[in-house]
Amino acid sequence: MMDRKLIFFDLETTGVDTVNDEIIQIAAVAVDGDLTPVEEWEVKIRPSTAGRKKLEEAKAAGFDSVYDPQVWAQNSMECRHAINAFASWLSHYPFNRNISKKGHSYWTAQLVGHNGAKFDGPFLFQVAKDLGVFIPASYLVLDTVQLSLWASLLRPTYKPPAHNLGALCEHLDVELLRAHDALEDVYATIGVAKQLLGRMLHDKEGDHVEGKEEVRTARG
Repeated sequence: MMDRKLIFFDLETTGVDTVNDEIIQIAAVAVDGDLTPVEEWEVKIRPSTAGRKKLEEAKAAGFDSVYDPQVWAQNSMECRHAINAFASWLSHYPFNRNISKKGHSYWTAQLVGHNGAKFDGPFLFQVAKDLGVFIPASYLVLDTVQLSLWASLLRPTYKPPAHNLGALCEHLDVELLRAHDALEDVYATIGVAKQLLGRMLHDKEGDHVEGKEEVRTARG
């Protein structure tokens, strides 16, 4: 399809409020034109004291969170360093050519996420803005929730029970090893996108498209 790479990504956060909640994990996978993974990137972010308390309370209430205090204590970084590192990684994957108000040309990456247009993208850009960090990616995030909604309109036999990631993975036979781990969610989102695009663009309704085994080739 193209030499440029799309970036599938996902955030794990302490909640849904961009003002009071925090990012605790960012994961991303660059894919080629066939949506085959070529490189993955992941970072854990050290939550504040208030963030840790909120995570512990959510886990005590039964929420299945990826957060493990021991893992994060050994392998996490401050949010500013993480956002800067992600911005640096994204700069290696130019996709969209832009023109600044002063007429200068610059390139941005193209992000893709499940609910990325409504949640992950705005959350990421708001946190980066608050930190004074430029994210070299388009503010227009491609979204597999919207892709699933389009598929349900174009393919009447495609009727998932819901459009959340877990429901789509089960409906489309895509592997999701652990929900709410950002990197696992990214690979699942790639699998969902491959299935949906296959149904919409290539295959007859109800046909099976190559599935979960092929999605994870970047991980060895």
